Amino acid sequence: MVSFPSGSIDKGRERYKLTPEETGEPIFGTVIDPRNKGEVVGGSTDVGDVSYIVPTAQINTVCQAFGTTGHSWQAVVTSGSSIGFKGMMLAARTLALATLDLATKPDLLRAAWREFEKSTGEWKYTSPLPADAVLPPAG
Repeated sequence: MVSFPSGSIDKGRERYKLTPEETGEPIFGTVIDPRNKGEVVGGSTDVGDVSYIVPTAQINTVCQAFGTTGHSWQAVVTSGSSIGFKGMMLAARTLALATLDLATKPDLLRAAWREFEKSTGEWKYTSPLPADAVLPPAG
């Protein structure tokens, strides 16, 4: 029984501009350039407004088979599988080593700030929320 909707693999290849020769079977070990061959792949993140205030970075690791639809039961169950575990451990090691580099290599941290300042220029972040906005009470 095929659990992916018809065309999922082809749709994934199209989104990431990959050929069947590049991906092979749905589970493959290719590292994809984050700029997606010159284009940025959309998505959402919880980092929100923080990236407008301080330098941020994002990594993505594979935790499911290529073509798995986001927010599907397949995506959920593979998170607890060996594929998901390996992807999450790779992410954890990457974050830990990046933190170590930033903590022990001040030049790297300064370079990140310089790049951030260059990309934001004179632009200053202004929250779209009113200054007197408060969270509603919990419960």
